[in-house]
Parts: sequence; C-alpha cells; structure tokens
Amino acid sequence: MNKYDYVYIFLISFIPQLIILLLSPPILFWDEYAYLDNVKHVLLNTPYFEYYRFPLLWWILIPISYITNFNIFFIKLFLIFIFSLSTVFLYKILEEYNNKYINYILILFYSLSGLFLVWASRIYPDVLASSLLIFSIYFYIKYFKDNKERNLILYSLFSVLSILSKYEYGLWLISSIIFLKNKDKLKTILYSFLFLTPYFLYNLILYHNPIFIFIEQAEIVYTYTSYQPLSLFLFNLSIFSSAYLFSLLQNPKKLENYNRSIYLYIILSIIFLAFFAKAKDARYILMILPPFLILTRIFINKIKGLQFPYLFLFALLNIISIYNGVLFLINYDTNLGNTYLNYVYKASEYLNQYNPNVVLTNVFWPMVAYYTNSQVYIMYNATYLIPRVYPQFLIYSPNCGTPFPFNPNDYNISLIYYYVDPNDCQIYVYKVNSYFVK
Repeated sequence: MNKYDYVYIFLISFIPQLIILLLSPPILFWDEYAYLDNVKHVLLNTPYFEYYRFPLLWWILIPISYITNFNIFFIKLFLIFIFSLSTVFLYKILEEYNNKYINYILILFYSLSGLFLVWASRIYPDVLASSLLIFSIYFYIKYFKDNKERNLILYSLFSVLSILSKYEYGLWLISSIIFLKNKDKLKTILYSFLFLTPYFLYNLILYHNPIFIFIEQAEIVYTYTSYQPLSLFLFNLSIFSSAYLFSLLQNPKKLENYNRSIYLYIILSIIFLAFFAKAKDARYILMILPPFLILTRIFINKIKGLQFPYLFLFALLNIISIYNGVLFLINYDTNLGNTYLNYVYKASEYLNQYNPNVVLTNVFWPMVAYYTNSQVYIMYNATYLIPRVYPQFLIYSPNCGTPFPFNPNDYNISLIYYYVDPNDCQIYVYKVNSYFVK
C-alpha cells in the first residue's frame, strides 16, 4: 500500500467539490437556508426556527458558523471535508480486495456521481448522513475481523450519528444488528441508547417528550409532502445507480455476515424509498450509494474473466449519472435568478433597512428569515393571519410564490418596493398600516 494512496483518494473526491463550490452562485437551496436559520436562532437569538429539522447537521454547524462568522464558503468546505474523508474510509473498506486499480476506478466514479456533484457541497443532511454511514460500516467490518470493543463502540456511535442526520438511516442499525452475536446485539443497543442520550435530553428539556422532534418531523412530512409516483423513483434509480444494481444478483447467503448486513440494508432502503417515502427526490438514493459500491466490489471480485467488460459497462452507466449532475449544475450556476439579482434576495435586502420583526410572505420563507433576521409566517390566509401574527410587512409574488389569491386593496397596506428579476419573477413589498381587514 502506497502511503500516498489515501491522499490521492481524498483529493479525487475533494477537488471536484472545491471547484463546484468556487463556481456556485450565492443563492442557496431551500433547506440550506432553513438549517442556517436554526443556527442563527441559537447563536444570534433570531426568532425564526424550524425545530423539527434533522438535528445533527445544524448542531454541528453551530460551532463552525460561530468560528467562521457564518461564512458560507467555509461552512460548505467543512461538509466537503467530511465527505472526502468518508471516501477515504470507503476506499479502506475496498482494500480487502487486492486490485487497487479496480478500487481506484470505483472510487473515481463514486466521487463523480451526479448525485454527489449536486449535493456534496450543499448544507443538506443527506451527504453528511451517508458519510457517517461509511464510518459506521468501516468500524462494523473491523469489529467482525478483530473483535475489539473499541470498534463496536465506534460502529454504534457513527450509526447513531447517521440516524440523527436522517432518521431513515436507522435501517442500517437494524440491518447490522441482526448479524451480530447475541451479546454484541445487546451491547450495541446499550451503546446506541447511550449515544442517543443527548438527543433524548434535548427533547425532554425543551419539549417534555424524548422523541418530540422526531414525531413532529414525521407529521410535517406526512402532512405537507405529496405522494410522487413509484415510476419517478425507478427512473432516478436507473439514472444514478443502475451501474450498481448488478451487484444484487449475487447470493447473499454466500456473503460474509458483515456483507450480508450491507445487502439487507440496501434491500430495506430500496423498499422504504419505493413504497414508504412519499417524495421520490433523487438525492434520497444517496443513502444506498456507499453500501452499493461495497457490494459492487464484492461482485467484481467474483466474476473472474468478466471484470473488464463489467467495468466498461460500469463506466458507461456512471457517465449518464455524471452527465445529469453536470447538466444540473450548469443550469443552476448560469441562471441569473440564482445571483444577487434574485427577487427574494432583493426584497429581503430592501426590507433590512426597516429591521422588521414579523414578515408575512408567500415566497421562500426560510430565505426571507435568513436575510431579514425576522419571524416569518407563510401567507396561506392573509385575512386570517394579519390580525393574529401582526406582521409589519408583507412580501408577495403573484407569479413565483406559493399560489394564493391576494388582493392588496382588501387590506390597509402600502406598496413600498417592487422588483422583477431576470426570470420575470415579480415581487411586492407592502408596509402594514393597520391590522384592520377591510
């Protein structure tokens, strides 16, 4: 093993993400603002707070944001570092199989997956969760091989951390515990509860229920997420992971126990995403890409004589994934609506001069909250809300916000700002003169 191999692997995953970060426009994705709003709520005591969000991401961003003074570049660089470090650990798992050139090829295409190109530099929990999953799998496999208690503890720790990043990663803990010895099952459960204690205490102290934000998150997702068709999931699976699907053709009974747990986790995750998750966003597939790569390496090792044809097919199918990721990035990065000409940004920046406390809007409310440091309410019914939440200002878009029949003549408000961005999104900012509804 060349001592520089781990450095090369790190750079293979880090450099593309650094380039993407440097080329990224300033406007973030929806949930990025929501997680940053939560960090601001803790550090700056701003009022807007989405308490039901997956907790680990915004918890770990609190010290990073404090140190960097909310510098988005360094916050994202930190998340990219975790992703790249996890790729090194994934490579270490593949080292069990001797041909390092095959391992390099697999890691290269894994790092350049269209999903990672789009999401690894985002302030989203998905890549963080999949990175922590890799650490957990690494120490899980090590425990099977050396039976050291330290590895069982670290496997349990990273399993819990991945769950706190996204709850559905609990499927890994279930899949992996099954193949442990009985005494190890008990110890893993005890360690996991121990590591979950801060989460339980947080919920108990603030909400008097040890799993309150888990319940709230599940209810919000169930209530406000629309069902998307199974066909969309199958389409995304074919675009972003078809190269890995062949690995499921091997007989799991002939695998080592620790690899059988990986196989089971993939199957359970596919069933969950296909039939139980209401939304079928392509990024959800990130939860199966790392274990899929491990299973693929095992599969390649078994098809002696067919390795080159399979690797050629693997490369071709991954190029489709890469193409889709690059195409998304080009469209997003070249859209003037994602620059400081963005309609929500312009309205929020204008409103800042008034130091608003409460804003009512039908557009991108986490973004409005981030740039105005105010409490923001969703304009689902202005007649109902104006006399109840007492907004000082309304931000309204008739063509690019949440559809809502809003007639300013029905309210005692004054237009103070109007703007149209490069995508023809119109935005109006109104000052509320009184809370009397005509």
